[in-house]
Amino acid sequence: MDIFDISSLYGALLGAVGIYRYQRLDSTRQIFVVYQAINMLTTIAQIILAKQFINSHWTLHVTSAIRYSFFAYILSCGITSLRTRMYFRYSIPAFLVVWLCLELTVENIQSFSIYTRPMEGILLIIGSMVTIHSLNSSS
Repeated sequence: MDIFDISSLYGALLGAVGIYRYQRLDSTRQIFVVYQAINMLTTIAQIILAKQFINSHWTLHVTSAIRYSFFAYILSCGITSLRTRMYFRYSIPAFLVVWLCLELTVENIQSFSIYTRPMEGILLIIGSMVTIHSLNSSS
């Protein structure tokens, strides 16, 4: 069993536990469970496509937009300042517009992302830092 199988099993286990306890979770954790379920489905799709020798890089491009949307919203839930929380939430449609423009003009859907994935990572790191700062200053 390689590391990919272990991480896939972990994701499936986390998703199964989340679905089982879904009603008892708060709204932020419910959103995370939905993300995990989508992530699990895309992983299954990637495995199926790879076993049929079909290029599955397009799934990485699509999950980039999904991942940013979910994590930006989840991070915004931890921010106490209403103005900063709204910046986070408004960044989601702005990111999706930029993502779509890059995907339609610059990115090659048959290979790894050159611009959108790094942009997503940088924005989520900044968002994590702002959330941590907000949580530290409120306690």
